[in-house]
Amino acid sequence: MLAVEQRPGQFRHAEDGARRGNFRPAEVSRRQNILKRLKAKRTAGKAIIGAGAGAGISAKFLHAGGADLIFIYNSGRFRMQGLSSWAGHLPFGDANAIVMEMGEREIMSVVSEADVIAGSAVLTRRGA
Repeated sequence: MLAVEQRPGQFRHAEDGARRGNFRPAEVSRRQNILKRLKAKRTAGKAIIGAGAGAGISAKFLHAGGADLIFIYNSGRFRMQGLSSWAGHLPFGDANAIVMEMGEREIMSVVSEADVIAGSAVLTRRGA
């Protein structure tokens, strides 16, 4: 994953951590390799395909089908339970913990070679 957890609920890019000496160079080079591959594809005029997965089986087929990026969100867990994506906006749990657990146990364990971007679909009271 490109974003890594610094403290519960706080994420930053691996590249930022490497500049501060907190991350291994392999994490930065992986990010650079992903960006290089995507830029080459864009330069060649080919489409970059990103798709969302709510479970490992979805991620497995997306990866096998040639998706360049796999997106996972906490709302995906609720969709797999038959609920609306809006359930991800409600306080049913820690959105960051849900998406990290999903990524580690359900997605990356099935498609460890895939490029996965994790996010959380949440609403906050800031700016309200």
